[in-house]
Amino acid sequence: MNDVAKGLWVEGQAVPLRGLKVTGSIGVSISEITLEQTYRNDESVAIEAVYSFPIPMHAVLLNVSIQIDERVLTGVVSAKSDAQESYERAIDDGDTAMIVRKVSACEYSVSLGNLQPNETASIRYRFVMQNRWSQGAFRFSLPTVISDRYGQPMDSGYEIHECPWTDLSATHPFSLDIQIDSALQTFSLDSPTHALDVYHNETDRGVRLSSEVGFLDRDFVLNVLDSKNIGFLNVTVDRDPYSDSYINQLTIQRDLSSLIGAGNPVSVKIVVDCSGSMGGDSIVQARQALHSIVQELGPEDEFTIVKFGSDNVSLSDHMLSTSPRNIAQAERFIMQIQADMGGTEIRSALNRAYLTTGSAQRKPHVLLITDGAVWGEDRVVEAAKRSEHCVYTVGVGSAVSEQMVRGLAEATNGECVMVTPNESMGDSILRQFRIMRHPNVVIEPDWGIVGSSLPGESKKILSGESKSLFFLSTQPIGKPVPVRIYREDKPNEVLELKAELIEDTCSADARARLCASQRIAQTEESEQQYLAVQYQLFTDKTAMTIVDEREVKSEGIPELRSVPQMPAAGHMGYGSSIVMSRSGSARMNMSVSYDSMPSSSEKASLSADMSFLDIPAFLRRSDDEKDVAGPEVPSNFDPQAFADWLNSRVRMVDGRLDNLSLPTLDELSAQIPDSITDELRRLVGTAAESQVVGLFLTALFDHCNEIGPNRAIRRLARLEGGKIKNAPVGNRVPKLAITFVSAKI
Repeated sequence: MNDVAKGLWVEGQAVPLRGLKVTGSIGVSISEITLEQTYRNDESVAIEAVYSFPIPMHAVLLNVSIQIDERVLTGVVSAKSDAQESYERAIDDGDTAMIVRKVSACEYSVSLGNLQPNETASIRYRFVMQNRWSQGAFRFSLPTVISDRYGQPMDSGYEIHECPWTDLSATHPFSLDIQIDSALQTFSLDSPTHALDVYHNETDRGVRLSSEVGFLDRDFVLNVLDSKNIGFLNVTVDRDPYSDSYINQLTIQRDLSSLIGAGNPVSVKIVVDCSGSMGGDSIVQARQALHSIVQELGPEDEFTIVKFGSDNVSLSDHMLSTSPRNIAQAERFIMQIQADMGGTEIRSALNRAYLTTGSAQRKPHVLLITDGAVWGEDRVVEAAKRSEHCVYTVGVGSAVSEQMVRGLAEATNGECVMVTPNESMGDSILRQFRIMRHPNVVIEPDWGIVGSSLPGESKKILSGESKSLFFLSTQPIGKPVPVRIYREDKPNEVLELKAELIEDTCSADARARLCASQRIAQTEESEQQYLAVQYQLFTDKTAMTIVDEREVKSEGIPELRSVPQMPAAGHMGYGSSIVMSRSGSARMNMSVSYDSMPSSSEKASLSADMSFLDIPAFLRRSDDEKDVAGPEVPSNFDPQAFADWLNSRVRMVDGRLDNLSLPTLDELSAQIPDSITDELRRLVGTAAESQVVGLFLTALFDHCNEIGPNRAIRRLARLEGGKIKNAPVGNRVPKLAITFVSAKI
C-alpha cells in the first residue's frame, strides 16, 4: 500500500489512477456493486486523466458521482452530444469536469479534465446486475482489465485518446469487500481467481481478498453453490418510478430434464482458437475436450473442426459422418492442434464454418472455443446472426472479452460459459456440446391481468439455467402466476407450475432500469435516446457529464494522461494492426495514430454501418452565419476524408499526445481551395499563421457537423483561434469558413 500512497509511476511517468475499491452486495437474484476509482495528479500541471474500464455485460449503471476534496457531485445522463458539449465548455472555462460514456456493451470510458496539481478525485460507479444461475450455482464475475486484442480498438467504438493500451510495468491495485445476503447463508463460496477470507457479522457474511490488495490483471470470480439445487420460481412486483406502470418480473431456475429426454442428433462445427494467446493449459484442455466430444458423437450426428489463428485450417469443407474412418481422421487432426497460429482472425474462421455444408434436416450449430481477444465484436455478432447458426461459446482465460463470447451466444440463441485458468475447461466444453442436443423448451406465464411483455423477449429456457421475464401492467399482480413449460416440438406435454409472489433486495428504481435497459434494444432507434434519458441509462446515444466550477480557473489545455491497462494474467500473446513497438520498451499498443486507419472509401467497403468516428460538434453556431459572400469553391469536398486527414496528425505515445500541431496553410491547401487559403494567407502577419488556421478550423467544425475530428484537434484549434485579438481578422476568418461550408451544404 505504500506505493499507492505515494502515487504510481511507470518508467518515470506519473500514472493518475491510484487504485480501485470494490464494495457491494450479492443477493439471490440481484447483485449491486460500487466501483470507486481514485485519481491523483502528482504533476506540476493540470491533467486530463482518461481511463477505459470494463463492467459485466448487462449490468446497468445506476449512478455516478465524483468527490474532489470535500465536494461530492452527482451526474445526470443526457444526450451524448449535449454531454460532450458541456464537458468541452467546462474544459475551455478552466473548470474541473468529468465525462463518462458507454463505448460498448461491456466497456466504458471516463475522462477527468483539469485535475489540478496535487489534487485527488474519487469517482464512484454503482451498478446492478441480474444473477445467472446454472444447475444450482451462481457465478459472479467482475472484469477488471481490458486485455490486448487483435485488430483496432476504434473498430469497437473507441476514440483514439480512449484506446486501451497495455504497459507491462503498470500495477493497479484494488481492494474488495462484498456482503453476501442472508438468504445465501447456507450456500458455499469459492473463488478460482483470488484467495478470499470469508467473514461473518450479526446478520450477514461477506468476502474480502486474503491479501491487503489485489491487482487489476484478471476477472474476479466468485462461485456461489447450492448443494441441494432446489431451484426457484417466483414473481416480484414494483411500481415503476419513471412511469405509471407496474413492473412484474418472473424468475425461474428449475431442473427440466424430465421434459428434455435423450436429446436430438446434432450438426456441430467446432471452431477452436489456436492463436498465441491460447497457449499453455488452455490449448491442452481444449485438445482433451475435443477428444471427448469426438468419442461422444452418435451415429446420426455430423461434424467438422476448424482451427484458426492468423489463418484457418479445416478438417473438412463439408460435414462428416461419424464413421470410424472420419473419427480416426478427427483424432489425428486434434492431436496436431497447438497455440501456434499467430493472431486471432476469428471472422474468417467462423465464416468458413458457416459455409461448410451439411444435412438440411438439422439446425447447424457452432461450438466456439476462444479467449475472445479481438476488436470489432459487433461485426462478428452480426455475421453470426445472418448465418442462421446457433453459436455456443466457451470463453477461456483470465480476462475474456464477454461482449464477444456472450454476445455471439445470445444473438444466435446459443449459450455461453466462461472459464478461468484454474477451472476445468474440458468439463465446460463438454457441457456446451451436450446442451446443443437439448430441444427448445418454452416457458409461458399466465399473468392474469392486462399488460404487455417486452418486445422480442425470448421465452426459451435451458434446463437448470435461470431465466427472467418482464411484464408491464397498469395494475400490480396480486396472486401467484400459473406457468406452463413445454418442449417446442411437443406442445401437448406440459409441465404446470406456479410462481409465488415474493419480495427481494432489488429496489423499484433498479428493477425499472433493468427492465428499461432490455426494452431499449427492441425500441425504434428514434425513441432510444428519449427512453435512455428518461430512465437515466448509458447507451451509445447518451453520456454523463459532471462539472466542478472552480474559483481558481485552469489555463490552457490540460495535459492528456491515458491510464494504461495491466497485462492480463497468463495472456501469452497479442496482435494488433496498431501496435508499434519501441526498442527497449516493455509496452504493448503504446503508440497509436490514425495513420493506420482505413480511408473513407475503405471504411465503406468494410462495413456500411461501421461507426468509425463518433465525435459530434461541440461548438455553437454564431448569429452571423447566413448570407456571407466570398470566394467561389468547388463541390468535391469530402467532410469525413477531411476529418481523417486531420486525425492523422493525432498520435498517442505512452498514453500522451505526441507533438500535436495544427496544419500549416501550405498543408491545408491540399484540402481547401486556393481561393480560401490565399485569403487566409493575406491575414497572416496581422495574426500568427497557427491562430488563423485555428480560427478557420473552429468555425468549420462549428458549421459543418459532418466533420468529426478528434477532440484534441478541436481543442488546439479553439486555443489558437482564441488568441486572435484583431477584430477584422476575427470576423473575416469565420466568414471564409462559413462561405466554404455553405457551398457544400
